[in-house]
Amino acid sequence: WSMMMKSKLMLLVFGLSSRRKEGLCRAMTMMRSVLGTGFGEKMEEVIELGEVERPEATDEKMLVRVLACALQPGDIRVLSGQCDKYQAPPSWPYTPGGDVCGVVVEGRGPFLKGDCVFALFDGAPRGGMAEYALIRPELAAHKPETATPLEAAALPSSALSAYLAAKKFRGKRVLVLGGTGGVGAHLVQLVKIFGATYVAATTTKTLDQDHILHSVVDRWLLGHDDWDDDWDVLQDGDSPDSSSSSSSSGSS
Repeated sequence: WSMMMKSKLMLLVFGLSSRRKEGLCRAMTMMRSVLGTGFGEKMEEVIELGEVERPEATDEKMLVRVLACALQPGDIRVLSGQCDKYQAPPSWPYTPGGDVCGVVVEGRGPFLKGDCVFALFDGAPRGGMAEYALIRPELAAHKPETATPLEAAALPSSALSAYLAAKKFRGKRVLVLGGTGGVGAHLVQLVKIFGATYVAATTTKTLDQDHILHSVVDRWLLGHDDWDDDWDVLQDGDSPDSSSSSSSSGSS
């Protein structure tokens, strides 16, 4: 009887050990992720927290453990079904999140294991709202020491959009519509750096005198009442690809 009991106990322990190992292996290959399950008008109705297979680094992409992630307008358009030629419909389940900040797990290019980076994705699929993500090193940069992961994750797409738009405004008088928005706050600073002679911006809120943007902009306009036509360029801070000229004869 004792030998039989010992054999049963050994089999039980072996079985528990095997299941424990299987669970450990599964934990090492799976990760938590926010998952979009289909199209819908309300985000809370079409996303859920689930598990997906953890990605592996490739020759072109490094593996990053995500510390913070930012949603982009493209994520909202996809999940609401407003896809267009710039944003193809995703395959489900879809992990949103266009900009991230995280720690490199497997480095590529100039980035080593343990480096803290912030980055954006090269189109769909994105996948920032997960524990791990694959990032192209050419779309990443080292996180500034003075920035928190949350602040760094909010930078890539907005700052890049503003940078690409600001380069063409040298010598111009620029009016930025929405100068305190995600893109606009970067744009009012960068157009000055790139040589704009005068920068005005609209805002819906009053800025304190010590606000970092207060000294950058030559003139703040509250609402629409103070607009005039004396601008070389009207620039929409939320859509930096669309700018237009304005003269004393009329505005666009």
